[in-house]
Amino acid sequence: MRTLFASLRRPVAVLVVILLLLGFPAAAPGDELTHTIAMPLVIAPPAVLTVTNENGLRAAIQSANATQQMPRIELMADIILTAPLPSFNNPGAAPATIHGNGHRLDARGIGPILAVGPKTVVVVERLTMTGGEAALDSCGGGVFSAGDLTLRQSRVSGNRADRGGGICVIASGVDAALTLEQTIMDFNVAQLDGGALFVRAENNAAASVSVADSILSDNLAAGGNGGAMYVYARDGSTTLTLARSTVSSNRAAGTAGLYNIGNESYTEPGYAGAFIRNSTFSGNVSTDGDGGAIANHSYPPVANGAPERPNGPSSSRYPPLGFGHVQLSYSTITANIAIRGGGGGIFNAAYSPFFQLFGVIIAGNAPGKDCAGSITSNGYNLYGDNSCGLGQPTDLPGGQADLQTLEVSPPGLTPTHALGPASQARDRIPVGEAGCDPAVDTDQRGVSRPQPADSRCDIGSYEVSE
Repeated sequence: MRTLFASLRRPVAVLVVILLLLGFPAAAPGDELTHTIAMPLVIAPPAVLTVTNENGLRAAIQSANATQQMPRIELMADIILTAPLPSFNNPGAAPATIHGNGHRLDARGIGPILAVGPKTVVVVERLTMTGGEAALDSCGGGVFSAGDLTLRQSRVSGNRADRGGGICVIASGVDAALTLEQTIMDFNVAQLDGGALFVRAENNAAASVSVADSILSDNLAAGGNGGAMYVYARDGSTTLTLARSTVSSNRAAGTAGLYNIGNESYTEPGYAGAFIRNSTFSGNVSTDGDGGAIANHSYPPVANGAPERPNGPSSSRYPPLGFGHVQLSYSTITANIAIRGGGGGIFNAAYSPFFQLFGVIIAGNAPGKDCAGSITSNGYNLYGDNSCGLGQPTDLPGGQADLQTLEVSPPGLTPTHALGPASQARDRIPVGEAGCDPAVDTDQRGVSRPQPADSRCDIGSYEVSE
Protein backbone atom coordinates (compact mmCIF):
# COMPACT_ATOMS: atom_id res chain seq x y z
CA MET A 1 0.00 0.00 0.00
CA ARG A 2 2.82 2.37 0.94
CA THR A 3 4.42 1.60 -2.40
CA LEU A 4 1.17 2.50 -4.19
CA PHE A 5 0.88 5.85 -2.34
CA ALA A 6 4.49 6.60 -3.08
CA SER A 7 3.95 5.93 -6.74
CA LEU A 8 0.93 8.28 -6.82
CA ARG A 9 2.52 11.09 -4.83
CA ARG A 10 4.39 12.73 -7.73
CA PRO A 11 1.45 12.67 -10.23
CA VAL A 12 -0.87 14.10 -7.57
CA ALA A 13 1.56 16.90 -6.80
CA VAL A 14 1.87 17.74 -10.48
CA LEU A 15 -1.92 17.78 -10.81
CA VAL A 16 -2.24 20.20 -7.88
CA VAL A 17 0.28 22.56 -9.47
CA ILE A 18 -1.59 22.44 -12.80
CA LEU A 19 -4.89 23.21 -11.10
CA LEU A 20 -3.34 26.18 -9.33
CA LEU A 21 -1.90 27.47 -12.58
CA LEU A 22 -5.32 27.15 -14.17
CA GLY A 23 -6.70 29.54 -11.58
CA PHE A 24 -8.67 27.18 -9.37
CA PRO A 25 -9.19 28.96 -6.04
CA ALA A 26 -7.70 27.50 -2.90
CA ALA A 27 -10.02 26.67 0.01
CA ALA A 28 -10.54 29.69 2.31
CA PRO A 29 -10.23 29.51 6.05
CA GLY A 30 -13.52 29.12 7.82
CA ASP A 31 -13.62 32.76 8.99
CA GLU A 32 -13.05 34.25 5.50
CA LEU A 33 -15.33 34.66 2.53
CA THR A 34 -14.57 32.65 -0.57
CA HIS A 35 -13.37 34.85 -3.47
CA THR A 36 -14.00 34.14 -7.13
CA ILE A 37 -11.61 35.07 -9.93
CA ALA A 38 -12.90 37.93 -12.12
CA MET A 39 -12.72 36.73 -15.74
CA PRO A 40 -12.20 39.34 -18.49
CA LEU A 41 -15.27 40.33 -20.54
CA VAL A 42 -14.90 39.01 -24.08
CA ILE A 43 -17.22 40.46 -26.73
CA ALA A 44 -18.07 37.86 -29.32
CA PRO A 45 -17.23 38.78 -32.92
CA PRO A 46 -20.16 39.38 -35.25
CA ALA A 47 -21.88 36.23 -36.43
CA VAL A 48 -21.24 35.12 -40.00
CA LEU A 49 -24.42 34.16 -41.85
CA THR A 50 -24.01 32.49 -45.23
CA VAL A 51 -26.95 32.73 -47.61
CA THR A 52 -27.63 31.07 -50.92
CA ASN A 53 -31.22 32.12 -51.66
CA GLU A 54 -33.84 34.79 -51.10
CA ASN A 55 -35.32 33.23 -47.96
CA GLY A 56 -31.91 32.94 -46.36
CA LEU A 57 -31.12 36.59 -47.11
CA ARG A 58 -34.45 37.69 -45.72
CA ALA A 59 -33.85 35.74 -42.50
CA ALA A 60 -30.33 37.18 -42.21
CA ILE A 61 -31.61 40.77 -42.40
CA GLN A 62 -34.28 40.01 -39.81
CA SER A 63 -31.57 38.56 -37.58
CA ALA A 64 -29.49 41.71 -38.05
CA ASN A 65 -32.41 43.83 -36.91
CA ALA A 66 -32.76 41.83 -33.70
CA THR A 67 -29.26 42.16 -32.23
CA GLN A 68 -26.89 44.92 -31.17
CA GLN A 69 -23.95 43.12 -32.80
CA MET A 70 -25.21 42.91 -36.37
CA PRO A 71 -23.84 40.02 -38.44
CA ARG A 72 -21.64 39.65 -41.47
CA ILE A 73 -23.83 38.30 -44.27
CA GLU A 74 -21.99 36.29 -46.93
CA LEU A 75 -23.66 35.67 -50.29
CA MET A 76 -22.63 32.33 -51.74
CA ALA A 77 -24.71 32.56 -54.94
CA ASP A 78 -26.54 34.99 -57.22
CA ILE A 79 -30.02 35.69 -55.85
CA ILE A 80 -33.18 36.65 -57.75
CA LEU A 81 -35.79 38.44 -55.65
CA THR A 82 -39.52 37.73 -55.85
CA ALA A 83 -40.59 40.21 -53.13
CA PRO A 84 -39.07 43.25 -51.38
CA LEU A 85 -36.50 42.47 -48.69
CA PRO A 86 -36.86 43.81 -45.15
CA SER A 87 -35.10 47.10 -44.43
CA PHE A 88 -32.00 47.16 -42.26
CA ASN A 89 -33.42 49.04 -39.29
CA ASN A 90 -31.38 48.80 -36.10
CA PRO A 91 -30.53 52.28 -34.78
CA GLY A 92 -27.33 52.47 -32.76
CA ALA A 93 -26.25 48.89 -33.39
CA ALA A 94 -22.80 47.90 -34.61
CA PRO A 95 -22.54 47.87 -38.42
CA ALA A 96 -23.97 45.07 -40.52
CA THR A 97 -21.82 43.87 -43.42
CA ILE A 98 -23.02 42.29 -46.64
CA HIS A 99 -20.20 40.61 -48.50
CA GLY A 100 -21.39 39.75 -51.99
CA ASN A 101 -18.31 37.73 -53.02
CA GLY A 102 -18.86 39.04 -56.56
CA HIS A 103 -22.47 37.83 -56.73
CA ARG A 104 -25.61 39.62 -57.91
CA LEU A 105 -28.89 40.62 -56.35
CA ASP A 106 -31.36 40.81 -59.24
CA ALA A 107 -34.69 42.38 -58.31
CA ARG A 108 -36.45 41.76 -61.66
CA GLY A 109 -38.57 44.88 -61.27
CA ILE A 110 -38.87 44.88 -57.47
CA GLY A 111 -37.31 47.75 -55.60
CA PRO A 112 -35.55 49.13 -53.81
CA ILE A 113 -33.27 46.13 -53.48
CA LEU A 114 -31.58 47.41 -50.32
CA ALA A 115 -33.10 49.78 -47.75
CA VAL A 116 -31.37 51.26 -44.69
CA GLY A 117 -33.25 52.98 -41.88
CA PRO A 118 -32.19 56.04 -39.86
CA LYS A 119 -29.15 55.72 -37.55
CA THR A 120 -28.45 52.26 -38.96
CA VAL A 121 -24.99 51.43 -40.33
CA VAL A 122 -24.53 49.01 -43.24
CA VAL A 123 -21.42 48.16 -45.28
CA VAL A 124 -21.76 46.41 -48.65
CA GLU A 125 -18.75 44.85 -50.38
CA ARG A 126 -18.31 43.20 -53.79
CA LEU A 127 -22.00 43.05 -54.64
CA THR A 128 -23.92 43.94 -57.80
CA MET A 129 -27.47 45.24 -57.37
CA THR A 130 -29.53 45.33 -60.54
CA GLY A 131 -33.09 45.27 -61.83
CA GLY A 132 -34.56 47.30 -58.97
CA GLU A 133 -37.60 49.44 -59.71
CA ALA A 134 -39.26 51.66 -57.11
CA ALA A 135 -43.01 52.24 -56.94
CA LEU A 136 -44.54 55.26 -58.65
CA ASP A 137 -43.48 58.58 -57.09
CA SER A 138 -40.87 56.82 -54.95
CA CYS A 139 -37.14 57.38 -54.54
CA GLY A 140 -34.40 54.80 -54.97
CA GLY A 141 -34.76 52.05 -57.55
CA GLY A 142 -31.69 50.14 -56.41
CA VAL A 143 -31.04 51.48 -52.92
CA PHE A 144 -32.86 53.72 -50.45
CA SER A 145 -30.98 54.94 -47.39
CA ALA A 146 -31.84 57.21 -44.49
CA GLY A 147 -28.90 55.87 -42.47
CA ASP A 148 -25.16 55.39 -42.91
CA LEU A 149 -24.35 53.23 -45.95
CA THR A 150 -21.01 52.29 -47.52
CA LEU A 151 -20.65 50.54 -50.89
CA ARG A 152 -17.20 49.19 -51.58
CA GLN A 153 -16.03 47.48 -54.81
CA SER A 154 -19.66 47.12 -55.79
CA ARG A 155 -21.96 47.97 -58.69
CA VAL A 156 -25.42 49.55 -58.90
CA SER A 157 -26.64 49.01 -62.44
CA GLY A 158 -29.84 48.99 -64.46
CA ASN A 159 -32.27 50.24 -61.79
CA ARG A 160 -35.23 52.63 -62.17
CA ALA A 161 -37.25 55.11 -60.09
CA ASP A 162 -38.92 58.49 -60.39
CA ARG A 163 -36.00 59.94 -58.41
CA GLY A 164 -32.68 58.30 -57.68
CA GLY A 165 -32.73 55.53 -60.24
CA GLY A 166 -29.68 53.94 -58.63
CA ILE A 167 -29.48 55.26 -55.06
CA CYS A 168 -31.65 57.64 -53.04
CA VAL A 169 -30.37 59.22 -49.81
CA ILE A 170 -32.82 61.22 -47.68
CA ALA A 171 -31.78 62.98 -44.46
CA SER A 172 -34.99 64.19 -42.84
CA GLY A 173 -34.57 65.36 -39.26
CA VAL A 174 -31.80 62.75 -38.84
CA ASP A 175 -28.38 62.90 -40.51
CA ALA A 176 -27.56 60.42 -43.27
CA ALA A 177 -24.33 59.43 -45.01
CA LEU A 178 -23.31 57.56 -48.15
CA THR A 179 -19.79 56.41 -49.06
CA LEU A 180 -18.88 54.95 -52.45
CA GLU A 181 -15.43 53.39 -52.81
CA GLN A 182 -14.29 51.73 -56.04
CA THR A 183 -17.93 51.43 -57.04
CA ILE A 184 -19.63 51.65 -60.44
CA MET A 185 -23.05 53.20 -60.96
CA ASP A 186 -24.24 52.77 -64.55
CA PHE A 187 -27.34 52.44 -66.74
CA ASN A 188 -29.70 53.61 -64.01
CA VAL A 189 -32.77 55.66 -64.98
CA ALA A 190 -34.77 58.32 -63.15
CA GLN A 191 -37.97 59.53 -64.71
CA LEU A 192 -37.36 62.89 -63.02
CA ASP A 193 -34.13 63.70 -61.14
CA GLY A 194 -30.95 61.85 -60.21
CA GLY A 195 -30.33 59.08 -62.71
CA ALA A 196 -27.62 57.42 -60.61
CA LEU A 197 -27.91 59.28 -57.31
CA PHE A 198 -30.51 61.52 -55.63
CA VAL A 199 -29.65 63.23 -52.32
CA ARG A 200 -31.91 65.49 -50.24
CA ALA A 201 -31.48 67.05 -46.80
CA GLU A 202 -34.48 68.55 -44.99
CA ASN A 203 -35.79 69.36 -41.52
CA ASN A 204 -32.37 70.70 -40.50
CA ALA A 205 -30.59 67.40 -41.13
CA ALA A 206 -27.27 66.89 -42.89
CA ALA A 207 -26.59 64.49 -45.76
CA SER A 208 -22.94 63.74 -46.53
CA VAL A 209 -21.83 61.86 -49.63
CA SER A 210 -18.25 60.74 -50.28
CA VAL A 211 -17.34 59.25 -53.67
CA ALA A 212 -13.81 58.00 -54.30
CA ASP A 213 -12.17 55.94 -57.06
CA SER A 214 -15.59 55.36 -58.60
CA ILE A 215 -17.35 55.61 -61.98
CA LEU A 216 -20.79 57.09 -62.69
CA SER A 217 -21.58 56.55 -66.36
CA ASP A 218 -24.44 56.07 -68.83
CA ASN A 219 -27.17 57.08 -66.36
CA LEU A 220 -30.29 59.04 -67.35
CA ALA A 221 -32.56 61.64 -65.76
CA ALA A 222 -35.23 61.52 -68.44
CA GLY A 223 -37.43 64.40 -67.34
CA GLY A 224 -35.27 66.42 -64.97
CA ASN A 225 -31.78 67.20 -63.74
CA GLY A 226 -28.74 65.25 -62.59
CA GLY A 227 -28.22 62.44 -65.06
CA ALA A 228 -25.49 61.28 -62.68
CA MET A 229 -26.14 63.17 -59.40
CA TYR A 230 -28.87 65.43 -58.02
CA VAL A 231 -27.94 66.97 -54.65
CA TYR A 232 -30.49 69.21 -52.92
CA ALA A 233 -30.25 70.96 -49.56
CA ARG A 234 -33.85 71.87 -48.92
CA ASP A 235 -33.58 73.25 -45.37
CA GLY A 236 -30.58 71.32 -44.08
CA SER A 237 -27.12 70.80 -45.53
CA THR A 238 -25.56 68.52 -48.10
CA THR A 239 -21.86 67.87 -48.59
CA LEU A 240 -20.63 66.02 -51.65
CA THR A 241 -16.95 65.06 -51.84
CA LEU A 242 -15.82 63.60 -55.16
CA ALA A 243 -12.24 62.37 -55.53
CA ARG A 244 -10.37 60.38 -58.19
CA SER A 245 -13.63 59.57 -59.93
CA THR A 246 -15.11 59.78 -63.43
CA VAL A 247 -18.57 61.07 -64.39
CA SER A 248 -19.12 60.27 -68.06
CA SER A 249 -21.73 59.74 -70.77
CA ASN A 250 -24.69 60.59 -68.55
CA ARG A 251 -27.77 62.24 -70.06
CA ALA A 252 -30.60 64.41 -68.81
CA ALA A 253 -33.26 66.78 -69.98
CA GLY A 254 -31.59 69.30 -67.66
CA THR A 255 -28.11 69.12 -66.16
CA ALA A 256 -26.46 65.86 -67.17
CA GLY A 257 -23.60 65.42 -64.69
CA LEU A 258 -23.96 67.01 -61.25
CA TYR A 259 -26.91 69.24 -60.32
CA ASN A 260 -26.16 70.98 -57.01
CA ILE A 261 -28.73 73.22 -55.34
CA GLY A 262 -29.05 75.03 -52.03
CA ASN A 263 -32.48 76.28 -51.04
CA GLU A 264 -32.84 79.57 -49.17
CA SER A 265 -35.77 81.03 -47.27
CA TYR A 266 -35.95 83.70 -44.61
CA THR A 267 -36.16 81.11 -41.80
CA GLU A 268 -34.84 77.82 -43.22
CA PRO A 269 -31.39 77.95 -44.83
CA GLY A 270 -30.14 75.11 -46.98
CA TYR A 271 -26.46 74.75 -47.89
CA ALA A 272 -25.30 72.46 -50.69
CA GLY A 273 -21.53 72.13 -50.90
CA ALA A 274 -19.79 70.10 -53.61
CA PHE A 275 -16.02 69.63 -53.37
CA ILE A 276 -14.48 67.95 -56.39
CA ARG A 277 -10.80 67.06 -56.77
CA ASN A 278 -8.77 64.90 -59.15
CA SER A 279 -11.86 63.92 -61.14
CA THR A 280 -13.08 63.87 -64.74
CA PHE A 281 -16.42 64.94 -66.26
CA SER A 282 -16.57 63.82 -69.88
CA GLY A 283 -19.21 63.28 -72.55
CA ASN A 284 -22.27 64.20 -70.49
CA VAL A 285 -25.22 65.52 -72.53
CA SER A 286 -27.99 67.92 -71.52
CA THR A 287 -30.74 68.00 -74.14
CA ASP A 288 -32.81 70.92 -72.86
CA GLY A 289 -31.13 72.57 -69.86
CA ASP A 290 -28.03 74.26 -68.50
CA GLY A 291 -24.80 72.59 -67.52
CA GLY A 292 -23.66 69.58 -69.49
CA ALA A 293 -21.22 68.59 -66.73
CA ILE A 294 -22.09 70.63 -63.60
CA ALA A 295 -24.76 73.18 -62.66
CA ASN A 296 -24.90 75.07 -59.38
CA HIS A 297 -28.05 76.78 -58.13
CA SER A 298 -29.26 78.81 -55.17
CA TYR A 299 -32.91 79.58 -54.57
CA PRO A 300 -32.98 83.12 -53.13
CA PRO A 301 -35.71 84.46 -50.84
CA VAL A 302 -38.70 85.97 -52.59
CA ALA A 303 -40.21 89.25 -51.39
CA ASN A 304 -43.20 90.84 -53.09
CA GLY A 305 -43.03 88.26 -55.84
CA ALA A 306 -39.47 89.14 -56.89
CA PRO A 307 -36.25 87.41 -55.87
CA GLU A 308 -33.79 89.48 -53.87
CA ARG A 309 -30.10 89.12 -54.52
CA PRO A 310 -28.16 88.08 -51.39
CA ASN A 311 -25.49 90.46 -50.15
CA GLY A 312 -23.10 87.60 -49.60
CA PRO A 313 -22.24 85.12 -46.87
CA SER A 314 -21.31 87.81 -44.33
CA SER A 315 -24.64 89.62 -44.57
CA SER A 316 -26.55 89.84 -41.28
CA ARG A 317 -29.83 89.34 -43.11
CA TYR A 318 -28.75 86.22 -44.94
CA PRO A 319 -27.13 83.40 -42.95
CA PRO A 320 -23.76 82.01 -44.07
CA LEU A 321 -25.49 78.84 -45.15
CA GLY A 322 -28.15 78.92 -47.79
CA PHE A 323 -26.43 78.62 -51.13
CA GLY A 324 -25.14 76.16 -53.65
CA HIS A 325 -21.35 76.06 -53.48
CA VAL A 326 -19.07 74.19 -55.89
CA GLN A 327 -15.31 73.98 -55.53
CA LEU A 328 -13.33 72.30 -58.32
CA SER A 329 -9.62 71.57 -58.21
CA TYR A 330 -7.21 69.50 -60.31
CA SER A 331 -10.06 68.23 -62.50
CA THR A 332 -10.84 67.91 -66.20
CA ILE A 333 -14.15 69.00 -67.76
CA THR A 334 -14.34 68.14 -71.46
CA ALA A 335 -16.60 66.96 -74.31
CA ASN A 336 -19.78 67.80 -72.38
CA ILE A 337 -22.81 69.25 -74.18
CA ALA A 338 -25.74 71.55 -73.39
CA ILE A 339 -27.72 71.39 -76.62
CA ARG A 340 -30.26 74.14 -75.86
CA GLY A 341 -28.86 75.67 -72.67
CA GLY A 342 -25.78 77.43 -71.40
CA GLY A 343 -22.61 76.01 -70.00
CA GLY A 344 -21.80 72.86 -71.88
CA GLY A 345 -19.08 72.42 -69.26
CA ILE A 346 -20.20 74.30 -66.14
CA PHE A 347 -23.13 76.58 -65.31
CA ASN A 348 -23.51 78.84 -62.29
CA ALA A 349 -26.94 80.38 -61.84
CA ALA A 350 -27.76 83.88 -60.70
CA TYR A 351 -27.82 84.30 -56.90
CA SER A 352 -25.11 81.61 -56.67
CA PRO A 353 -21.92 83.46 -55.79
CA PHE A 354 -19.80 80.42 -54.99
CA PHE A 355 -18.34 78.48 -57.92
CA GLN A 356 -14.57 78.27 -57.52
CA LEU A 357 -11.89 76.73 -59.72
CA PHE A 358 -8.25 75.91 -59.16
CA GLY A 359 -6.03 73.94 -61.53
CA VAL A 360 -8.95 72.88 -63.75
CA ILE A 361 -9.11 72.13 -67.48
CA ILE A 362 -12.40 73.21 -69.07
CA ALA A 363 -12.12 72.70 -72.81
CA GLY A 364 -14.00 71.28 -75.76
CA ASN A 365 -17.48 71.59 -74.28
CA ALA A 366 -19.85 72.48 -77.11
CA PRO A 367 -22.55 73.32 -77.90
CA GLY A 368 -23.20 75.40 -74.82
CA LYS A 369 -19.59 76.67 -74.53
CA ASP A 370 -17.24 75.86 -71.68
CA CYS A 371 -18.84 78.12 -69.04
CA ALA A 372 -21.95 80.15 -68.31
CA GLY A 373 -22.55 82.37 -65.30
CA SER A 374 -20.19 83.95 -62.81
CA ILE A 375 -17.18 81.73 -62.06
CA THR A 376 -14.40 82.54 -59.57
CA SER A 377 -10.82 81.61 -60.36
CA ASN A 378 -8.32 80.73 -57.67
CA GLY A 379 -5.66 80.46 -60.34
CA TYR A 380 -3.99 78.05 -62.78
CA ASN A 381 -7.04 77.12 -64.88
CA LEU A 382 -7.06 76.35 -68.61
CA TYR A 383 -10.28 77.05 -70.51
CA GLY A 384 -10.61 76.67 -74.21
CA ASP A 385 -13.15 79.14 -75.60
CA ASN A 386 -12.80 82.29 -73.46
CA SER A 387 -16.34 81.88 -72.08
CA CYS A 388 -15.36 81.38 -68.42
CA GLY A 389 -14.20 84.95 -67.86
CA LEU A 390 -11.53 83.98 -65.36
CA GLY A 391 -9.22 86.82 -64.44
CA GLN A 392 -6.19 85.47 -62.61
CA PRO A 393 -2.86 86.10 -64.34
CA THR A 394 -1.99 82.41 -63.99
CA ASP A 395 -5.11 81.32 -65.96
CA LEU A 396 -4.88 80.26 -69.60
CA PRO A 397 -7.90 81.55 -71.55
CA GLY A 398 -8.09 79.99 -75.01
CA GLY A 399 -5.45 77.49 -73.96
CA GLN A 400 -4.52 74.33 -75.84
CA ALA A 401 -5.58 71.29 -73.80
CA ASP A 402 -4.56 68.50 -76.25
CA LEU A 403 -6.60 65.89 -74.37
CA GLN A 404 -6.33 62.25 -75.40
CA THR A 405 -9.04 59.57 -75.52
CA LEU A 406 -10.89 58.80 -72.28
CA GLU A 407 -9.51 55.50 -70.97
CA VAL A 408 -8.16 53.78 -67.89
CA SER A 409 -4.46 54.49 -67.67
CA PRO A 410 -2.32 52.54 -65.17
CA PRO A 411 -2.11 52.74 -62.24
CA GLY A 412 -5.57 54.31 -62.33
CA LEU A 413 -8.88 52.64 -61.52
CA THR A 414 -11.06 55.19 -63.34
CA PRO A 415 -10.86 56.58 -66.90
CA THR A 416 -8.93 59.79 -67.53
CA HIS A 417 -7.89 62.00 -70.44
CA ALA A 418 -4.11 61.96 -70.76
CA LEU A 419 -2.37 65.18 -71.75
CA GLY A 420 -0.90 65.14 -75.23
CA PRO A 421 2.54 66.55 -76.04
CA ALA A 422 1.06 69.90 -77.18
CA SER A 423 -0.96 70.49 -74.02
CA GLN A 424 -0.37 73.85 -72.34
CA ALA A 425 -1.64 72.27 -69.10
CA ARG A 426 1.67 70.54 -68.56
CA ASP A 427 4.09 71.83 -65.90
CA ARG A 428 2.11 74.92 -64.90
CA ILE A 429 1.56 74.91 -61.10
CA PRO A 430 4.54 75.61 -58.81
CA VAL A 431 5.33 73.30 -55.91
CA GLY A 432 3.65 74.58 -52.78
CA GLU A 433 0.54 75.88 -54.57
CA ALA A 434 -2.65 74.18 -53.29
CA GLY A 435 -1.23 70.72 -52.79
CA CYS A 436 1.33 70.58 -55.57
CA ASP A 437 3.73 68.56 -53.46
CA PRO A 438 4.97 65.01 -54.14
CA ALA A 439 4.74 64.19 -50.44
CA VAL A 440 1.01 64.85 -50.16
CA ASP A 441 -0.69 64.95 -53.54
CA THR A 442 -1.51 62.63 -56.42
CA ASP A 443 -3.50 62.87 -59.65
CA GLN A 444 -6.69 60.92 -60.38
CA ARG A 445 -4.69 57.77 -61.11
CA GLY A 446 -2.67 57.92 -57.90
CA VAL A 447 0.48 59.24 -59.59
CA SER A 448 2.33 61.69 -57.33
CA ARG A 449 2.45 65.37 -58.30
CA PRO A 450 4.60 66.83 -59.75
CA GLN A 451 6.44 64.65 -62.24
CA PRO A 452 9.38 64.80 -61.99
CA ALA A 453 9.46 65.75 -58.32
CA ASP A 454 11.52 68.91 -58.85
CA SER A 455 9.28 70.35 -61.58
CA ARG A 456 5.71 71.79 -61.64
CA CYS A 457 2.30 70.12 -61.45
CA ASP A 458 0.07 69.72 -64.48
CA ILE A 459 -3.37 71.35 -64.64
CA GLY A 460 -6.29 68.93 -64.64
CA SER A 461 -6.89 65.44 -63.31
CA TYR A 462 -3.94 63.82 -65.12
CA GLU A 463 -0.26 64.22 -64.24
CA VAL A 464 2.05 63.17 -67.04
CA SER A 465 4.44 60.48 -65.75
CA GLU A 466 8.09 61.11 -66.49
